[in-house]
Amino acid sequence: MNRRDFILMTSIILISSKVFAQEGSTRWDSLTLEQQEVIKKRWEKFKKLSPEQKTKLRQAWRRFKSLPPERQERIRRNFQRWQSLTPERKEQIRDRWKKWRSLSPEKRTEIRQKAEAFRRLSPEIRNRLRNLRKERRLRRGE
Repeated sequence: MNRRDFILMTSIILISSKVFAQEGSTRWDSLTLEQQEVIKKRWEKFKKLSPEQKTKLRQAWRRFKSLPPERQERIRRNFQRWQSLTPERKEQIRDRWKKWRSLSPEKRTEIRQKAEAFRRLSPEIRNRLRNLRKERRLRRGE
């Protein structure tokens, strides 16, 4: 599945789940015109997906709905935050992710351990270290 399909499927899941998050089913006529339009557009895109993509989307929907409500909400917030990013920022994140995925498992473990050790430091020490890093970068002209 390519990135565009993944984003489409994720947006269908998240938008649909937000619209139908109320207890019980939601009647079409109780939705706002904007909600109805969003659903219509997503439905048209859904109909154009291959049977395999539709199956994957349905499986993803079932997995999403089986998550605890607080986890679903966290996913929605993360998705909304992603949608609000500039294309440049999204590209930066994708590049970092590719770089992360290219690291060996040992290197990723090492980085996670260092990050955890950093998080355990007091806020004052973390801030001092961040400031030192900024100063070094400025001196190097980065």
